Amino acid sequence: MTQKKPIQVFRRKGICISVWQGNGKQYLKIDKTYLDKKSGEWKASDAYFPSELATLIDLLDEAEQYLQADERAEEQTLVETNDMKTMFKLFKQFMEQKNGTTNS
Repeated sequence: MTQKKPIQVFRRKGICISVWQGNGKQYLKIDKTYLDKKSGEWKASDAYFPSELATLIDLLDEAEQYLQADERAEEQTLVETNDMKTMFKLFKQFMEQKNGTTNS
């Protein structure tokens, strides 16, 4: 089951990239909001102007760095544990994430 809040959010100039955890995997969600000048309401969009690409790329880079650091932290946890049952469980989860599979 997917959690209700993202584990990390990167936001700039109306573009938001959120990192979510669900079913043992992390994934990204990209959103864009803008203020509609006619109605005065905030709206969502899935279209990007060429001038927004640099911001989008920067945010994706930040998200990638976060995910890589998080992956290194998981590896460090695996190495530092002395409990064999916990170490096996963490190793199994790590391999499932790397291989894109989940086994219950």
